[in-house]
Amino acid sequence: MVKRNRKRKNRQERKEVSARRLRRSLMGSVWIAGLSIIGVGLGVGAYQLACFLNTSPAFSVRQVQVRGNHRTNMDELLHAVGIQKGTNVFSLNLTQIRKSLLELPWIKQAISTRVVPDKIVIEVEEYDPVALINLGAIYYVSARGEVFKRVQPGEMVDLPVLTGLSRDEFNQDPVGVRMQVMAYLRMLEKMRSLSCLGQYSVAEINLDELMGITVVFDPGAVSVRFAGGDLDTRMRTLCRVWDRLADRKLKPRTILLDHRRKPTWATVRLDDLARGNHDRA
Repeated sequence: MVKRNRKRKNRQERKEVSARRLRRSLMGSVWIAGLSIIGVGLGVGAYQLACFLNTSPAFSVRQVQVRGNHRTNMDELLHAVGIQKGTNVFSLNLTQIRKSLLELPWIKQAISTRVVPDKIVIEVEEYDPVALINLGAIYYVSARGEVFKRVQPGEMVDLPVLTGLSRDEFNQDPVGVRMQVMAYLRMLEKMRSLSCLGQYSVAEINLDELMGITVVFDPGAVSVRFAGGDLDTRMRTLCRVWDRLADRKLKPRTILLDHRRKPTWATVRLDDLARGNHDRA
């Protein structure tokens, strides 16, 4: 095998190569050290900036603006979140403020934002009650079946009451109770859509496992019992009976729509019981 002649580098060339390597190594170290110094400087600067923002009187809260509250007063809101004028806007925990707001009975949704330099804006959405429910005490119910607040003495309330469910049922199966409440509310909406009822409005809807559903109408506390069968068919029967009674100028006390085999039948007990009037439609 023929060996190739390799030109050996002289001593001067080897020195130059070593010097270049040394310079590259030193420059890399200097570059890393420079970046480290810059990082430390930025960290110190950020820390100092954070300290300034969280302590400077220039960012003290001077105004708290609340939007969307109709049933919850300003003092109650401010007490719940603990915002005091003069508190630094950047020191406030917005997540904790939201949690505190949601603990208030009327508050459904809440959000708070900083407006630099000196304002906090709180926006809330309150529950809108559509009915009441008796669970040993009377509570408000939302359109989504949420039981959200106990009725307090002195509160002016004119809403239909859902009865027949117990506090124990609510505690043991809140999801199941909510589904039943939603069924109540759907029935309530259907009742409100019946033009034949005229001036009458739903005062109570009661559920009894044996007797079925009883709806009480005001004025006059007229009770209508529904038991089994298709609800829409029962309601058409109710309107037919109600119209016939109105034509005869008769006032019902009780209407029983509980004939299981003939859902178009109804038994009527009239308001004037002394006359002994009954009507089967």
